[in-house]
Amino acid sequence: MKKNSEVEHVQQHDLEIDEKLPDQIRGWKFQTVGLTFILLIVAGAALGLFGNGLLSDRTVLTNDGIVSYDYFTRQESRTPLKITVKSPAKKGSNISLQWSYLEKFRIESIVPEPAAVTTNKGVVHYTFAGDGVLMVTFYLIPQDFGAVESTLSINGYALQVEHFVFP
Repeated sequence: MKKNSEVEHVQQHDLEIDEKLPDQIRGWKFQTVGLTFILLIVAGAALGLFGNGLLSDRTVLTNDGIVSYDYFTRQESRTPLKITVKSPAKKGSNISLQWSYLEKFRIESIVPEPAAVTTNKGVVHYTFAGDGVLMVTFYLIPQDFGAVESTLSINGYALQVEHFVFP
């Protein structure tokens, strides 16, 4: 791209045309802005702005576990919510999700399947059997777009989970 001072101005020529040189210079500037915007979108996508990647991956640590999930996801596409319970209780581990969170996501599957599921005051409690380190994955499908925030608890320890769902 040439700068304004580098553009050659022809004072006299035989052609009867209107050069509209200021419009050409404005077009070059617009082209540079557009190219920069496209490069930023491509770089953001490579880093995970629209799905898996550095910008999207979230890990939250609690006293009793680790929760890993994608912050950025797309509506109607499957996204995992991985929970590792470090020190399960003798009677099993309890993972609780708020009903308001589950209204925004459809649970496609839970691996491994819970031993029991109960609800109490707008909270769904999933109980898993076992006495070793427990790894549970909820495969969720977002039902609507926008920001989603909720509280998840692992054996009584609460933590915040946040998503942004693209349409």
